[in-house]
This record gives sequence, C-alpha cells and structure tokens, in this order.
Amino acid sequence: MTAAYTPQPGTIPFRALAYLRTQPLGKKYSTGELAEAIDVDPLSMGPCLMTAVTAGLISRTKAPGQRWRQWSLGTGAPAAAPAPAADADAEDPADFTPNAPRATAPSANEAALQAWPAQPPAPAPEPPPAEAPAPIAVPPAAPKPRAARQAEPTFACALWSDGRLQLTRGNAVLAQLTADETRALLHYLDRIATPEVPA
Repeated sequence: MTAAYTPQPGTIPFRALAYLRTQPLGKKYSTGELAEAIDVDPLSMGPCLMTAVTAGLISRTKAPGQRWRQWSLGTGAPAAAPAPAADADAEDPADFTPNAPRATAPSANEAALQAWPAQPPAPAPEPPPAEAPAPIAVPPAAPKPRAARQAEPTFACALWSDGRLQLTRGNAVLAQLTADETRALLHYLDRIATPEVPA
C-alpha cells in the first residue's frame, strides 16, 4: 500500500481524515473521541481505518503504559509494520484486524482439562423393575364458572361550545354533528317530545 491511497468520500476513513485535518497538528484522540466527532460506531474505527493507517494518512499510536490507542493526522509516509506490544491483550475492542488469528495461551481450566486422563463413560443405570401401575383416582370435575359478562361500552354524548354534538360508545366516536345538524336534531327531538295539541 502506498501513500497514493485516497479514501472514498463519505466513508469512515474520509470523514476521520477530514476531521483530523481541521485539528491542531499533533493532537491525538482516543477511539471514542474520534468516533463521536465523526458520528460513527467506535467498534468500526479500527477495521475501517487500517488502510489509511497503513498508507500513512492517519497515525495510530499507543504510548507505554496506556491502555487505549490514540489517533492523529499521519505524516503521509507508509507506516512500518507495528512491533508486537507487551500488553497486546489490553487493546480496546475497536483495534483489531479482521481475519488475523491471535495466539493465546490456554486458560488454567483448559490446561487442567487437557492434562486430565480420559475416563471411560459411566455405565447407564439399571431401569427399575416394571410394576403394575396403580389406579389413579380422578376427582370429579369442578363445574366451570360462567363466563363473566363483559361490560357494555358506555354511551356518551357531548355538546361542545361551538355547537358540535359528539356521540361516543367506549372509545369509538359514533357520530359528530356540525352546529347546524345539532340544531336540526334538537328541533326534531323537541317536536317529538312535545306532542301537538289540536286547536
């Protein structure tokens, strides 16, 4: 890989490089700080920026005694292969190279299991002798309670200050009348409630 590498616009390397170029020269950022500044997931930083690091556009360093990697603007010269760190197990989860197997020593439990002699499988337990099943007394079934009658949804009507009439049942609106329609309905109800007396 050479320094001629140019990140594609909109990609994470492009955004990180654009941001680092606006910052003071030599200023370093943790993975979380840089991810927040360019609005990306911190876990994608390490894999996505490796090509830019190899090309020398972005620098990734880890000071002695520090747990996390730091990112800054690179010199433009291709980066040399990194020497294995003494505390390689303390890297943050965003600093990994895909498909690169890590050599790990077996844990104490794994080592103990490997040293343990193979044991033959234990024999299966003998099944108990077959006995005639005892009759099971079945109590009479309790009568089922009647299904509780569901309460009918409440009917309600509201006469609003602008003259509208709203009829509802439960949460459902059955009808909503305009002020003119409400007046017509009230006039009709008034007529049927008061029978006309013949002269």
